[in-house]
Amino acid sequence: MDRARRVRLTATAVLAALVVVPLIWPAVLAYTLHFGERGTATVAECTSFKGRNSATTCRGTWRTEGGRTGRGEIYGLGPRTPAGRTVPVRIGPAGPYANGWSSRTLPTALAPIAFVTAPAVLAVPLIVRMRRAVHRRGRRLAAELLAGPGALVVSRDAVRRPDGSPYATLRPVPAPVPGHRRLDLPGRPRRPHPPAPGTAPGRPAAEFASLDDPAGRTLLYCEHRTDTEFEPEIVLLDPSGAPRLLVRRESPHPLAYRLLDPSGADLGSARTATGIGTLAVRDAAGTRVAAAGLRGRDWVLRADATAPEALRDAALVLVLAQFRTHDFT
Repeated sequence: MDRARRVRLTATAVLAALVVVPLIWPAVLAYTLHFGERGTATVAECTSFKGRNSATTCRGTWRTEGGRTGRGEIYGLGPRTPAGRTVPVRIGPAGPYANGWSSRTLPTALAPIAFVTAPAVLAVPLIVRMRRAVHRRGRRLAAELLAGPGALVVSRDAVRRPDGSPYATLRPVPAPVPGHRRLDLPGRPRRPHPPAPGTAPGRPAAEFASLDDPAGRTLLYCEHRTDTEFEPEIVLLDPSGAPRLLVRRESPHPLAYRLLDPSGADLGSARTATGIGTLAVRDAAGTRVAAAGLRGRDWVLRADATAPEALRDAALVLVLAQFRTHDFT
């Protein structure tokens, strides 16, 4: 299971817990007060504690209609309950309770709902609305790109045309790939802050993936480099394993990349276009040659037909890299 799916499942489980767990005590209390066994309790003593949160604790003995007896705390009684008083009680999972629903039992039942469950439920539509607002520019750009020729729809491990026909697939391959020649260029920037725990390996690592056409032929290889100290890099390799281009992230926020050829010459750049969920690739002269917008869980990419092949490939690999949340964070 990929990290993004684990994050969604974890968030769903946390939300479900915030909604359900606070309801357990009110449910137990309601069952006790309405369906608990009837009985009578005799108060032995009541002790009040005064302060910021005053409280009263009453203790005594009780006897059910069935003849069972017990001793301990009796709930639902006020501070002025005298010793020796006999009161009717309901006895259930929550213990012996007197006075039914009252000013002493309602707050304990409603507090978890009011302070945990209700805010969690109310936060869901707010979060959804905020998420849609944040990604509005990405959806708008994606719609514009789909309206023109040559657009591609990019998901986590597959690329397809707008009509649904396959264009390419991405699959992991063992490292290193055949004929691999490592490319190291000076100037790799350091991360401005350490990655979040669990999002990057503890030491430098490289993962390889193959981008294949529908017939299964390798179009290019991607070498993803992850490091806790330095910004991530991607090396585009041709099918023989020779490096063609280096994609170097310069900043995570705002998102910015530098595109370099194997000699270190500047081929172009990529950065956020108009907001979250948008990406623009430019050549060394600053002319935009490709753009991508996030639409739901997929990206829509369109590169200019006249753009150099290396930059078109870099744009596609960059969009695929946006799904590597454990790497590009």
